[in-house]
Amino acid sequence: MKKFRILIIGGTRFIGRALVEELLFNGHRVTISSRKRLNWHENLTQITCVREYQRESLESLDKFDYVFDFNAYKQDDILDLPKGYPEFNYYLISSQWVSSYFDHQKAERFTEVERNYIVSKKSLEKAALDRFGPMTRIIRLPVVVGSGDHHHRLDFLVGRILKGGSILVPNAKQLIDIAWVNDIVQTIHLSILATLEVPIISRIGFKGGRTYSDFINSIAVSIDRKVDIVDLNAHEHQPDLGEFFKADPFWREEYLDSGDFFLGDAVNHQEIPFNIKMKYICSEKVHSERFDLASREEERFLNGRY
Repeated sequence: MKKFRILIIGGTRFIGRALVEELLFNGHRVTISSRKRLNWHENLTQITCVREYQRESLESLDKFDYVFDFNAYKQDDILDLPKGYPEFNYYLISSQWVSSYFDHQKAERFTEVERNYIVSKKSLEKAALDRFGPMTRIIRLPVVVGSGDHHHRLDFLVGRILKGGSILVPNAKQLIDIAWVNDIVQTIHLSILATLEVPIISRIGFKGGRTYSDFINSIAVSIDRKVDIVDLNAHEHQPDLGEFFKADPFWREEYLDSGDFFLGDAVNHQEIPFNIKMKYICSEKVHSERFDLASREEERFLNGRY
C-alpha cells in the first residue's frame, strides 16, 4: 500500500481525530495543524497554532500529497494556504446541508445561524474549486455520530434504549441523513488509495437514507435491547415537549436525494456493522441536565398518552 504525506487542518476532535488515527494506523505520515495536541506518534507532526498564523509554519515543512481541511469557515482560510503547493490534493470537508438548502430549497428547516453556516460553506466550496481546480475534492457530510463525538449526539437516544420499554420518536418513519465516523474515515482513506477517479463533489452516509425507526432498531439489536417505538409527528405543535425536541438531534435530518455521488460507491467501501460501531458508545455517556429534562417530558407525554 502506498504511503502519503498528509496534512489535516483541525485534526484533534471527533472526525479529524478519527481520520488521524486511521491514517497513522495505515502507515501514512501525518501533520496536523490545530490549537490542541494529540498524543505523540512517530509518524505524527503537530503544529499548535490558530489558523490565521499557520501559513508560516506550513511553508517550512515538506510538501504534502493530500490536505484535509476540517475547519475552513471563510474564503480567506483557503486563499491563505501556501501558494507554493500547486500539486497537493485538497479535500474540503463540507456539509450535506448545502445540498438540502440550495438544491431542495429547504430553508425553513434551518435556523438563521445554520443558514449563515450553509451559505459560508457554499462560498468555501467555490473558493476551493477556484484555488485548486481539478485537485479539489469536496465531501459533504450529514450529521455524524460515533465514538469520540464531543456533541454526544447519541447519548440521549442510547440511554433510553438501554432502559428498555417505550421511547418517543419524532417522525419515526422519516428517512434521515446520517453517517458514522468509522465509515467516514475508512471511506476517506480508501479514496486516497483509489485507482479510479474520485468525484469532485461527493457525500458519505446511508445511501437512500434510513428511517429513523430502522436506525434506532439497528442500534437496539447491536446492544441486545428491544424498544417499543411511539411515533410522534414533530411538525404538530407540542408545547410540552420543547426540551425533548432540543435533545433529539436526528428528526430534522431529512434525507434528500441531491444527486451527489456517494464516495463509498467509488471506493467500494462496505459499511461497518452496527455492533462494531457501537462498541465504545455505551461507555462514553455524560450526565446532562438537558437530557434529564427531556426524559421527564417524554415520560409525562407517554403516561398521558396511554
